[in-house]
Amino acid sequence: MKLNATQLRSLYAAMILLLLAAVLFLAACSSGADDDGGSDGPATIIVSTQIDAGAPTRVSGSGVQSTNFEQGETFYVTMTNTDQSSAVFTTTDESGHTATASMPEFGEGSQATLRGYYPYGTFTVARTGSNTTATVQVTASTNTFTVQPDQSEVGAYKASDLMVSNQVTVNKPGSGSANAALTFAHKLSKIIVEVQSDGFTGKGMTIRLNNVATTTPLTAGTGAPTGTPGNRRTVEMGAALLREDAQSRVAAIIPPQTIAAGTTLLTFAIDGMGTISYAPTAIVTFATGCVYTYTLKFHKGTELTVTATLTAPGAFDTTSWKSEDGSAEWTLTQTGSTLGQYTGGTAW
Repeated sequence: MKLNATQLRSLYAAMILLLLAAVLFLAACSSGADDDGGSDGPATIIVSTQIDAGAPTRVSGSGVQSTNFEQGETFYVTMTNTDQSSAVFTTTDESGHTATASMPEFGEGSQATLRGYYPYGTFTVARTGSNTTATVQVTASTNTFTVQPDQSEVGAYKASDLMVSNQVTVNKPGSGSANAALTFAHKLSKIIVEVQSDGFTGKGMTIRLNNVATTTPLTAGTGAPTGTPGNRRTVEMGAALLREDAQSRVAAIIPPQTIAAGTTLLTFAIDGMGTISYAPTAIVTFATGCVYTYTLKFHKGTELTVTATLTAPGAFDTTSWKSEDGSAEWTLTQTGSTLGQYTGGTAW
């Protein structure tokens, strides 16, 4: 059949439209194949962190890593139903964001579970000496933990701060990524010592915990302290400086434990003036995840008075004490060493 000019133009236009439709279809297919968020791509897991602030509130200004990890901290994560059973994550800021060498991908199931462990890494525990670093790696199989004997360096304090997160279950998305928010909790006990001065300034002192257990058995997996802690020894808390109407604070972490009445717990070695020691006259119990604060105020006059707000009744031993100039003109008295304002047992 012979087509006239009008029919040929119509046929040509139809063929052009068909060709355009085919080109658009192929372009759409190519775009879908390159889309990482498509349903054919692997579903991945992003890990974020926070540290349990406790209930009702965390102690104000309680120090290092009180609400989240500092940037550059590493922690260990166990995982189920992913392409890897465990991974080490590094915090990229102080807001809970993390990174890892290979982002975990969901397996065949619809859910994955994760749990985190800290500390995991190498820490600077001393400025000088032959052993300036310590490697501490807590994992799901860890069944014992020992705190650092000298926590005057922040690295040693971090290496002593055992934390384990809750177990988090995340649902596999149809595409893209799912967030696993790990909330870490402190598993040990924290002791804070604050010293204040009224007219007695410029003196430094070294504060130590004495006769405290430094090693505790753990329940593998959850990291909960269990059994009887051991390896009792002295723990260096650090140096404090007496300043007029100002606080100087040191802190250390120890396993949950009980201190018997009459046991020397704290010593304060004051530059050039000897050592004051404190022993509770009643049993003191330090519980998991709690902070205990001891506050001493030094008053200078015709005599030096130490006012103590402590977590239990106690007494000071001043047999090695001497006055600032080495004479016997000053004596030391103590007040307020009974229960007073209870500041112990606050959620960490």
